[in-house]
Amino acid sequence: MRFFCSILVLTFFTGLSWCQDSHPAIEILRQNCWDCHGNKTKGGFDLRDPELPDYFWDSLISDDEEERMPKDKSPLTETELAIVKDWLGMADRPHFPEHWAFQKLPDLSSSDQGNLIDRFTSDIELLPSQPWPQLVRRYYLALTGLYPTPEQAAMWHDPAQATALVDHLLSASAYGEHQADWWLDIARYADTNGYSQDKDMHRNVWLYRDWVIGAFNADMPWRDFVRYQIAGDLHAEEHAPAVGFLRNSMDSLEGGSVPEKFRIEQIHDRLRTVGQGLLGLTVHCAQCHDHRFDQISQAEYYQMFALLNQDTEAYVLHPTKEQKQLQNQLKQKVLKQVQLAQSDPKLQMDYLHWTTQREYWHYPEPTKIFSLAGYGFELQDNQEIFAPVGRNGGEVVYEISLDTPVPNITALKLQILPDPGNPYGSLGHCVNGEVSVSLIEVLIKPAGSADSEFEVVRLSSAETSYQGAANQIVDGKKDSHWGYLGNGPMLQRSVDVIVQFANPIHHPIGSEMKVSIHQRMGYKRNIGRFRLGLTAQPPAYQTGVDAVPYELQNHIENTDTSIQVNDNYRDQMWEAFLQRTNVQPYRGEIDKLYTQWPHGNTFLGFANGPVQRNHHMLDQGEWDQPLDQVTPGIPVSLHKGQPNTRLDFADWLASDQNQLTPRVLVNHVWQQVFGTGFSTTPGDLGHSGASPTQLRLFDALAADFAQHGSFKQLIRTIALSKLFQQETRTGKQPTTYEISGFPRFRMRAEEIRDNVLLVPGALNRQIGGPSVMPPIKGTLPMGSWTFPWNTRDHDRYRRALYTYWRRTSPYPFLNVIDAPDATQICVRRERSVSPLHALATLNEEVLDECAYRLAQQVQQQPEKTRLDWLYLKVLGREPNTAERNIWQDYSHSEVTHKEWYLACKVLLNLDEFTHHQ
Repeated sequence: MRFFCSILVLTFFTGLSWCQDSHPAIEILRQNCWDCHGNKTKGGFDLRDPELPDYFWDSLISDDEEERMPKDKSPLTETELAIVKDWLGMADRPHFPEHWAFQKLPDLSSSDQGNLIDRFTSDIELLPSQPWPQLVRRYYLALTGLYPTPEQAAMWHDPAQATALVDHLLSASAYGEHQADWWLDIARYADTNGYSQDKDMHRNVWLYRDWVIGAFNADMPWRDFVRYQIAGDLHAEEHAPAVGFLRNSMDSLEGGSVPEKFRIEQIHDRLRTVGQGLLGLTVHCAQCHDHRFDQISQAEYYQMFALLNQDTEAYVLHPTKEQKQLQNQLKQKVLKQVQLAQSDPKLQMDYLHWTTQREYWHYPEPTKIFSLAGYGFELQDNQEIFAPVGRNGGEVVYEISLDTPVPNITALKLQILPDPGNPYGSLGHCVNGEVSVSLIEVLIKPAGSADSEFEVVRLSSAETSYQGAANQIVDGKKDSHWGYLGNGPMLQRSVDVIVQFANPIHHPIGSEMKVSIHQRMGYKRNIGRFRLGLTAQPPAYQTGVDAVPYELQNHIENTDTSIQVNDNYRDQMWEAFLQRTNVQPYRGEIDKLYTQWPHGNTFLGFANGPVQRNHHMLDQGEWDQPLDQVTPGIPVSLHKGQPNTRLDFADWLASDQNQLTPRVLVNHVWQQVFGTGFSTTPGDLGHSGASPTQLRLFDALAADFAQHGSFKQLIRTIALSKLFQQETRTGKQPTTYEISGFPRFRMRAEEIRDNVLLVPGALNRQIGGPSVMPPIKGTLPMGSWTFPWNTRDHDRYRRALYTYWRRTSPYPFLNVIDAPDATQICVRRERSVSPLHALATLNEEVLDECAYRLAQQVQQQPEKTRLDWLYLKVLGREPNTAERNIWQDYSHSEVTHKEWYLACKVLLNLDEFTHHQ
């Protein structure tokens, strides 16, 4: 009876997500009772407890509809009840097993020899090996994404060379590009921000793509690969671009949008990406409520959320090695000028006087900070105001309200400060760190006069610690502006702008002052960090404009009779003295040197140092609906410790305590090689995901991968297995992974394009660098505007990996053939079938040009061998008899270029060419 019932239930529940060796009653209870008594304990007991209460069985057979379980579901059938009763009566009753994905990886015996996959498939009948010439093409395509040229294929003439061939391909630079292709889907790589302002929102993110390619080519251990993508900036400078994995979220810079809302949305997206891409769990389901299937509560979700909510987004400078060398050379030349100045006796007294000047400025705490452009301001220590990159219109205005600290105010100081959240750690949001101010306006309302109107404060003049037409900011005209321009370290120093009032303000202490800072240069030159000072001193005593810079004041101790400067900052102090007091000729020489300063490229990263924020659960995930406060951490079902920082989180993801990530990465790689993963839901290995069809093999590979840590070794094991080397499976392809026969599946869109470029020799093999825009016919329609793609030089033939990826309108050819739009993580591309695919490959401009070029090459061959040459070039083989009969009219010399051009198009569009097989 027990055997019959077990077979019956296993027939009913074919999609088992628990261990398939467990008692069938467990699956019945999982399907019906787990939601309440498994993930969320209700009714006073947990199905995972060894002892279940007596009323558990009574509730299953109760005649009272209110008492009978399962709640709000159909009652168990007689057959199901019999199976559960049988299970409850067992003396050694098997308990609910831990879900397969959370179980500890097996311990593989070190004494086992040979290919790991072959050991676990030795009892399965496999198809014979693929003929060697076709197997060579499979190796090339699976490991590099590119077919071999006839010359390359001819180098490998013996199956005994399989190991050497695989090692050769794994060492090729094309290997890293091919692996990066699927990983960038997970990282939702794109060159623009997304949303409605996508057309103007280019951002430098290609350094992340180059880092990923380099990591795969260098065979970076998977633990480091994962760790750096979460916290590379906290490990080493060369790995800082890796945090683009987190920063690749969409962002809106549209005027009127709320910055904090979109910042929170970005963190939700980052956690979803980490969850699906690295943990294989749909953790984002707990954003609004406790997870229905996996043991993740909403509170635990926001604990993980808090781990990623401790940073300030920034554009970070990343110069090349050559640029760093030039920077060091320029620094040495600047230092030489500084040392010459220090030895000049005429300057030593001036320097002493400069460092002993005292400021007579008060810096009141702002009572209100506002911007119509949607900036989200943060008030920091010492009354400093930080404005993260905001949403900009044609004009950005910062409005700051202050309570006056002294009577008889004579001047206002705008102190613009460097910040690590700005490009290069500079002054503004511009890609080169520059800032610009068009106009400053000041209003005042006397203390105690709430009903009175603000009065306009007349401004007479302005001066700055940097040369420029500062008076233009007080001329009442918005079209003129003062700007702080420069290169390199010049933009990492504070700048003072002092605005003189025409007449002192005699209102009492506590009067409300409103300062408006107009910036009409758009977001490119908006101020990032600043503070406002007020003084009652006459202009002769307002020494702030040429005093010691704000960021250096902590390194100097002044008394009435002496000065002590920290030796580590003495050279910086002298350089600032030469700059601010315009000492010649040293100042001129230093300026000349800085004009040669190489900026380098920026990447999407984080500012230095964590931000102290309170972390809360959010009602339905809404940014402005905080609930209970939480502390950073990882769900207890995954980890018993309590990581507190992003660095801790990265270390845990890469640790032996995490059993999920090795499985997830192996499934991703297997999916890339065979078209389908062990689990067909690579972003969900949890309770609601698809169970692996070859769990023992899957876990063995994951355990081996976790131990040796090498992507290349994993792929080498796959490629040299009998499983990989089988003949291509014919007939209808299964929807789940089938072990017998190599699957036949269509290439990714990028692979199709790359190989069409490869055949006539057009492919540009250059590695890395900024994205390119290969041409298409006409322009890309974007509603009411157009966006031309006009890369006309050799860059138009780069691998599709380097194509500029615009979220709202990706490159049409790739988009038509199922490439994702990068609005969110993509762990598995769909393979649709549409006539649009053929139209794309037949008419895309660059591919059309390749067919034309290939036709020219065909006509240069001897007349009798043209068809054979073309088949070998495109398909890697000679035409068979049936094919020769089809093309028999092409055997004479009168065949025109146009006819060969059409023939080339046909061959380049055959399934044999566009499919892995």
